[in-house]
Amino acid sequence: MLTAVISKQVSEDRQGQLQGVLASLQSLAAIIGPILILNIYFLSRDRLPGLVWILGAGLYLLALPVVLKRANYR
Repeated sequence: MLTAVISKQVSEDRQGQLQGVLASLQSLAAIIGPILILNIYFLSRDRLPGLVWILGAGLYLLALPVVLKRANYR
């Protein structure tokens, strides 16, 4: 969904470049995300065992306006 929103902002002759950048960012997030969450979990599991779930919910809430805006395009 986010890819569709972003691709509408780029001209047709730059779509390949945009898709390459988005694929690179997704790959980077797939590497860094689990490592980051794992470290946060192990550092906070004794004091705040649910911190990773709170952070996940926070990220979801940050993405929600983009999803809702996309839903209004239909």
